[in-house]
Parts: sequence; C-alpha cells; structure tokens
Amino acid sequence: MKKIVWVFAAALVIIGCSETKKDGYFVNVSLAGMADGKKVFLKKFDKNSRFVNVDTSAIEFESVFFEGISATPELHYIVVDGVKGNIPVVLEEGSITVEAYKDSIALSKVSGSISNDELTDYTTNTRKLYKELQDLQNAFAAASQRKDMDAVNSIRQQFKEVQDRGKNADLNFVEQNPNSYVALLILERILDTKAQPTARLKELYERVPDRLKASQNGKSLSDKFAALGATDVGMIAPNFTGKTPDGKDIALNDVIGDKVTVVDFWASWCKPCRVENPSIVKMYNEYHEQGLNILGVSLDNNQEKWTKAIEEDQLTWSHISNLQSWKDPIAKKYNVSAIPQTFILDENGAIVAKDLRGEALQRKVKELLGVTE
Repeated sequence: MKKIVWVFAAALVIIGCSETKKDGYFVNVSLAGMADGKKVFLKKFDKNSRFVNVDTSAIEFESVFFEGISATPELHYIVVDGVKGNIPVVLEEGSITVEAYKDSIALSKVSGSISNDELTDYTTNTRKLYKELQDLQNAFAAASQRKDMDAVNSIRQQFKEVQDRGKNADLNFVEQNPNSYVALLILERILDTKAQPTARLKELYERVPDRLKASQNGKSLSDKFAALGATDVGMIAPNFTGKTPDGKDIALNDVIGDKVTVVDFWASWCKPCRVENPSIVKMYNEYHEQGLNILGVSLDNNQEKWTKAIEEDQLTWSHISNLQSWKDPIAKKYNVSAIPQTFILDENGAIVAKDLRGEALQRKVKELLGVTE
C-alpha cells in the first residue's frame, strides 16, 4: 500500500513539473532492478573538459528524479554508482523520461523532449552503422585468412561505402536541421575529426540560431572556429609560452628559426607520435644547421614519462608542456584534437603548412630551406 501511495504522489509531482516555469526540466529516471539507496549522479563536461557532478540523488522505489533550470539545451550524463557506463541526456525545458537498463546501461532509453528523441534516433542509427562495419571487419578477416582476394577487395569497397554513407548522413542531418541541438553536437564532432572541409562546416554553424550558439557546445564550436582561423595557412602563428622540463619558460617567438620552425604536438603515451619521432630526429639532425628549428609541445600529464620519452627518442630540440594532457591551453589555442600534429612556420612566423608527417613533412621542410638533391 505504501508503494502505491508513493507512486501516486510521484505522478502528481511529474504532472506539476510538466507545468513548471520556463526553461525548467524534470527528469524521471526508472531504474528497474536496482537497490534503494544506491546513488545516481547527474554529470557533465565543463568548459575545461572536466567531468563534474551537477546533482546527486538516491534510488527510492526503483526511481530517481532530477529537476532544475536549463536556459539552453546542454548534454549531461546519468551515472549510477557501481554501474559501468553512463546515459547521455539533453537537459532542456520539459519532462524527460529515462528507462535505465542496469545490465546494458548504454542501451537505456531516453525520451520526452525534441532533442532527446533526436539523440535517441541518431544513436540508434549510428549503432546500426557500427554493426555493419563490425560485420564487414569480421568478413574481411575471414576472407583474408582463406586468401580469397576477390572477397577481400569486395569487402574493402563495401567498408568504404558504409563509412562514406555515415559521413554523408551526419552532414545531411546538420544541413537539414539547423535548429537542432543534436545537429550542433554532430557538427562539433565532424569538426574535431576533420571529416569535412572547415569552410563548409563554418557556413553551417552560421545558420545555427543564437539560442543554441549560447549553449556550452555552441560556445565551444565558436572558439574552435576562431582558433582554426587563427591557425590557418597564411596566418602568423599565435605566440604561446610553456615550461621546459627543467621549469624554464620558452615562448614560440623565442625559437623561430632562421628559415623554418616546426611546432610538433605530441605525447609520450601517443604511439603514432613515438613511431614518427625517428623520422623527425633524422630530419632535425640533417637540416638544423641549415635553418630548421623544432619546438615540441607535449600533451603529457606526467613529468617523468615526458622527460623519459625525450631522452629515449633522442629529441634534442626545445620542449615545453603544461602537463595538462588534452586540457593544455596551447593545444586549445591551436585547435589540436589529435596527435601527432605539426605546424610549419617560415622565418616570419607565418604558417605555411600543417598536418604533415613522414616524407610529406620532410619534403616541405626541404622545399622551404631551398635544399635540392
């Protein structure tokens, strides 16, 4: 009887919250099979990429509630204490329902508002696409094992077609839904992965309404576009300062070479960076005397591992790091979302090329130095 009374009272609360003041959200989370008293957290990534707690509740009668004000849509995550994974939910005006599945938290269902319905549909379609790619990968492995080259080539082509379909679907969604918060999230992911031309993405961002540009993701995108503009080829590279392994300050302008400077974003934990390092060492040793300088900017967060990697890989040029991993302010200023990443500067500090590695990087350096075979 007590449970029936409580459920009736909860229903009244939901009805009341459906008529709340403007910008108010009410999230009803159903947690079937989960014990009373277990804590449930509402979290989000703040502007410094820290996963911070926004609200906390405890399960009672297999449910919890969150309510508050959200002037703009904002992506949050529901985290259940002791349960691996989380449930993405967009906090926005209205009543939102979450049906959490304790044995497969990532498959939990969120509904009740435009953004959450769109996010659910998008996630469902993305999972189907990912399943197709997984099936093709398995088929590719089997065909390779039996040395069926006709099947291998066919599967490789199918894999590319599915990938292209996914990229086009993302871009089409953004193009067709300029007023959608979910489209804004997708646009930011496309920009981060460099899957489409930046100029086109910037055009799409200009179509986003001001209320969404005022959201945390909208502001983040604005900052990223601003950083991209500042670090486009032809622009003077923004100056920055960082600490060397022995604690001294070095600014970019301090190390710009006679002819060419390469700003190399890397980290000791980045395997592709470590694989690339011997090629950069060879290039530096060969062309340093002819006017090449390199400044390494590390996204490490461990001083010992950073300095050990410099020594092991014999990186004899200047190095700096704020030891803040992806929160590094220099990486943010240069809109670095993947490493290794390079920016090639001329003697005036202008960016003449970027994102070059291996032979392409060496060819560009030789060209700028005027080295001929």
